[in-house]
Amino acid sequence: MSDKTSIFDSLLVTPASSNSQVTVLAPTGTIAFMMDCDTTGVEPDIALVKYKKLVGGGMMKIVNQTVPMALAKLGYSPAYSTEAYLMSLAASTGKPIAELEGVEAQFDLLDAPAWPEQVDFLRQAVGSIFDGEAAQELRALVAAWRSSDAPAMQGYLQRVSHSPDPVERAQFDRLITARNAGMADKIDRLLQDRRFYLIAVGTLHCFGDSGLVEALRARGYVVTPVQAGRPGH
Repeated sequence: MSDKTSIFDSLLVTPASSNSQVTVLAPTGTIAFMMDCDTTGVEPDIALVKYKKLVGGGMMKIVNQTVPMALAKLGYSPAYSTEAYLMSLAASTGKPIAELEGVEAQFDLLDAPAWPEQVDFLRQAVGSIFDGEAAQELRALVAAWRSSDAPAMQGYLQRVSHSPDPVERAQFDRLITARNAGMADKIDRLLQDRRFYLIAVGTLHCFGDSGLVEALRARGYVVTPVQAGRPGH
């Protein structure tokens, strides 16, 4: 012990102070939710998405608050998302909404891989953010989307699906390819009642031999792509 005054000495301003008044414990359990903490224990956070069993039964998923911060840094804004616009349009016209995928299903996609694979994916994602690759790729995708540049979209899918990085290929198969079949099945069930539907999906799902368009064609539908003009044209 050095001869300098310790932090505990500085906190014990009166002889009547007790240890409980100067000891700080990490919030655990229920109080962690009241304090808006990312972790419910004294250990460091172990994942971007965590599960907590509830005493009354059931389970809750907790998403680390750095996730929306990272998305905002990459240029995402929920206020201007296509989903938010379509939801508000449907609500204003009294149209019913049917989900092809819910939020829970999308969280399950990210949480389904084994722990080592999740760690590899997290390392790759964080590395691409810090080295600027993620921002560059995102800007290119947004530019392709805004200008309806189908070849650029197809080029991106071609690059990722044949990436030399096995982690990137595995994530592409899980997040894009594997979902197309499930969405095609859901669309097929919806269309059985012969009603008209406006179906909105992510642009990348529409391209490639394993894309949603080809999946619907394989189920007997006639799908005719319509090339939209550039904004303002």
